[in-house]
Amino acid sequence: MPEEGLSREQVMSELKAYRQEDPDWRDGRVFGYVFHADEEAVETIEQAYHMYLWENALDPSVFKSLLKLETEIVAMAANHVRGDAEVVGNFTSGGTESVLLAVKTARDFARKNKPQIKRPEMILPITAHPCFHKAAHYFDIDVVTVPIDQQTLKADVDAVANAITENTILLVGSATCYAFGVCDPIEALGKLAIEHDLLLHVDGCIGGFVLSLYRQLGVDVPAYDFTVPGVTSMSMDLHKYAFAAKGASVVLYKNKELREHQIFTHSGWTGYTIINPTIQSTKSGGPMAGAWAALKTIGRSGYLEYARGLKEATDRFVAGIEAIDGLHMMGNPEICLVAVGSDTVNIFALCDEMKKRNWHIGPQPGAMGIKESSHMTIMPLNVDQIDDLLVDLAEAVEQVRAYENPAMIEQLKTMAATLDVDNLNDDVVNNMLAMVGVGGGGLPDDMAEINAILDALPAPLVDRLLTAFYNDWNRYKE
Repeated sequence: MPEEGLSREQVMSELKAYRQEDPDWRDGRVFGYVFHADEEAVETIEQAYHMYLWENALDPSVFKSLLKLETEIVAMAANHVRGDAEVVGNFTSGGTESVLLAVKTARDFARKNKPQIKRPEMILPITAHPCFHKAAHYFDIDVVTVPIDQQTLKADVDAVANAITENTILLVGSATCYAFGVCDPIEALGKLAIEHDLLLHVDGCIGGFVLSLYRQLGVDVPAYDFTVPGVTSMSMDLHKYAFAAKGASVVLYKNKELREHQIFTHSGWTGYTIINPTIQSTKSGGPMAGAWAALKTIGRSGYLEYARGLKEATDRFVAGIEAIDGLHMMGNPEICLVAVGSDTVNIFALCDEMKKRNWHIGPQPGAMGIKESSHMTIMPLNVDQIDDLLVDLAEAVEQVRAYENPAMIEQLKTMAATLDVDNLNDDVVNNMLAMVGVGGGGLPDDMAEINAILDALPAPLVDRLLTAFYNDWNRYKE
């Protein structure tokens, strides 16, 4: 902290300098992270956000307009996924908070209605977002992971059915999963939920908003919303394909009797009475006002126009990938999330080569028999870039055909087999980080070797290494 405050010009100058190494997402070459509408809508969203920047949504009895905004947002979201008048929900900071709340609700619902369960379990396909594992970690719930269909990359319903026990409290399906943009068989999962008297949460954080738009355009999309018998809750981000400013999401419940288990209330202390429907207590009204403004400004017709462009761009991308020797689609994407794999080309090297060409696409590790892939989230900023992207992908494939994984992978795999991950000391962890190539708390520009090594190691060991790396990386250094 400076002894004397800096001028506005100095502060802005420093911030601009800090941003020099960040990618310029406005050029449409970043396939993830930022979801952006047209400039006219963005201006309105930003003005609404700033109007409520300082208002506190802690107590809706004080800033009553925030309660009105929240209930209107939830009503619009519930209508979008065909919820009836009984559906309720809350505005949250993002998909992770929405999921955390849904899992916490399932746990507390089970405590009341199935008190015989002492070690609650939830069943997750391996494609379920890691925030469900975070929720299980936070709320002391056991996770049972099940495989997916190797061809469709969707949840294996038979595997889910076989995993249900007397301790199961929650089934989870994605609409769509982040990794491959495919929708789990929600109808079949709903039948299982009804048959076994279980709750079913549909994670529509990234796909729920788009699927509804596609359906309204006449696209044949899988059943996934509140019209599916057995669905008891849903999560849906508004700061993704509703183009609200971050962080904006909703968690929705079939009725208020279920949502009651989400709410935390405490009056037994010396201060004000706490009634928290979400994990956050104090929170700015800015994101809520921005989300409300996005929905009101863009409107149904505007969103449908965006969806039409996204669908066309995705179809063009899929056709283009099929024409590139060495690449193939991972599954059949049902929205504008796409994943590309290869049997002959190193995907991690391909991602590095594309970054050198100023394209930012995400590498995805392999898991449980599913090979590694590269992920792209197609957005309005990207739709005019698809043809150029495909040209560069074809050229990049030729550049990396000869790439071979580092020889040390087998040595590290042998070493990993002898390690007790839960009891690794810091010296061993630091030595392994150095061997992997990320010792000293920094990252190289080229990540192919590091990603290939991490992809080859057991997940618990990778988690231990990456936790240690981040713990050293994320601290102030002169």
